Amino acid sequence: MVDVIENHFNMLNTNLKNCVASMNRGNDVVDEILAIARVQSTSSQEIATKIKRWNDYYGEHVQNDHRKSSYQYSPSDIWSMLFDLNIQDEAVMD
Repeated sequence: MVDVIENHFNMLNTNLKNCVASMNRGNDVVDEILAIARVQSTSSQEIATKIKRWNDYYGEHVQNDHRKSSYQYSPSDIWSMLFDLNIQDEAVMD
């Protein structure tokens, strides 16, 4: 009877050791996954920062282009420029 109890105790002890070893391996795997996730998160943040910079640069560039190309000259501006270029004959405009 004592032998049977000792056998069961040994099996229980062995199974508990196996269970603890599996848990430790699982914790190691989780630590590796967390390390990978941190690296990917940092990379993603760097990529997002680059994209934001590119978008900001593009937005500024396009905005500057719009400012330059959207200027409307009034007739007085045109006559002033013509006068500055010594073109004062109204017949030239026809």
